[in-house]
Amino acid sequence: MGQLRLLAWTGLSVLALAAAVHNAPGLSPGMFDWAEPGNVAAALVQGRGFSDPFDGGTGATAWVSPVPVWVEACTFLAFGVKTAASARAMLVLVVLGLAGANALLASALLPFGKWMAGAASAAFLAYCALVPGGPLSVLSEAWLDVLLSAALLWAIVRSVSAPDAAASSVLVAVALVAPLENAGLAVAVGLCLLGLAWGLRRSGRPVVVPILAAAAALSAVGAWSARNAAALGRLVPLKSNSWFELNLANVDSADGLPRMETVLRRLPYFDVAEFKRYSELGELRYVDSFRKPALDALRADPLHFAGNVLRRLGAAVAFCRREGGGEATSFRFRPGDAGRLAASGELIMTGP
Repeated sequence: MGQLRLLAWTGLSVLALAAAVHNAPGLSPGMFDWAEPGNVAAALVQGRGFSDPFDGGTGATAWVSPVPVWVEACTFLAFGVKTAASARAMLVLVVLGLAGANALLASALLPFGKWMAGAASAAFLAYCALVPGGPLSVLSEAWLDVLLSAALLWAIVRSVSAPDAAASSVLVAVALVAPLENAGLAVAVGLCLLGLAWGLRRSGRPVVVPILAAAAALSAVGAWSARNAAALGRLVPLKSNSWFELNLANVDSADGLPRMETVLRRLPYFDVAEFKRYSELGELRYVDSFRKPALDALRADPLHFAGNVLRRLGAAVAFCRREGGGEATSFRFRPGDAGRLAASGELIMTGP
């Protein structure tokens, strides 16, 4: 228990220092962009509902997952919409969330040896502190992914080795929240629950807890999908932009990796022409327009399509390679020049 406390406090100290170093220069109004979740959170706080991911009054949306939006909306209610105070509050949440993930990771691995828990904690802290644009970025959603993943690992390990009410409660809570935070986590939770149920069944132990957790996950998915159907007029499981993302990753990006030039030029958030098309078509028809090119690419060269998936997997597991093509600047453009550059997709303006 002493080593766990040491690892937890060390993690909190390292993460707080690294967060300050990474983010202090940008914690003033207009120095960063709140992106789609921030826009939807602002719409919620301002009484427009879960809407307007790219701003501009485009209406109801299912473009982003609800949990990050709800977290930012609560922050906006307390500290103001898209203010520097809200950014600082979000940074505190990021640090606390990652510190909690570090403690859960160490606790889950401690039964396998103190050296393993210490090594995993050190590797985790190094990743958070040293990787550019990592989970310590003030507006990153990665900290929620990391925290929920660590909680899932802790609950699964505890449920197998030393089951108790705490492990069961955490497992059910994570299963309820994770699908609404990240669609990928919904798949991860499902696979983990299947593995846990199979292991418990083979050992002759009851499988009530994984069944309850699965029911919680299904209820979350069902409730949010029902909201999407009511708001958008069509059944949309969790998120609406699957065809858009599939096309972006496998057609617009030749090798399946998140190239900045490709991503920024296609997102309605950054590209004026794409935003206009999104606004005119509406969210679902806009997303549907990417279905045919994505399916055509899959049919034309399924092996290349599969290779793109494997390259993304390798980049996610080892190191996420990104191509350049964009760079921040504080240069003050003349209004006419700024408008023309933005309209051509060559300039992305944030802040005042």
